[in-house]
Amino acid sequence: MKEISFIRQNIAKWERLEQAVASTDTQDEGCHDDPYTEITTDLSFLRSHYPRLHITTYLNNLASTLHNVLYKNKKEKRSRILLFWKEELPLLMYETRHEKYMEINFSSFSLEVMLRIISGIFLLKNDFQGNEQMVGAAHYKQIDLTLN
Repeated sequence: MKEISFIRQNIAKWERLEQAVASTDTQDEGCHDDPYTEITTDLSFLRSHYPRLHITTYLNNLASTLHNVLYKNKKEKRSRILLFWKEELPLLMYETRHEKYMEINFSSFSLEVMLRIISGIFLLKNDFQGNEQMVGAAHYKQIDLTLN
């Protein structure tokens, strides 16, 4: 599809949505779900086929505004992180149990987290005296002179 015909075909829809977003109450957020999907689909099409058009910036701003209207007041529960570690991640691991790359990725991630925790504890116990050894004495003195 030619760029000008795509723009002509959809410009009225984008202008209506822009006016609707400008005059929207935050209580009527559910009515924008489908237009948000349409706008992001149009935006991805334009970015894929015509990335240098100025209309891409216009659609990006419109999608951003619509996203803010939809998700401005959406609150996440504080227990969300626990839910992820206790339910979602084990379920994902169970569903992909036959795929080796998931086991390797999760194992390397877990190892990295454990090493970061151990190194953090080590640095806290040694009161950051190992910085000079890690970075080098000359660089550490230069940083110390800059900060003072």
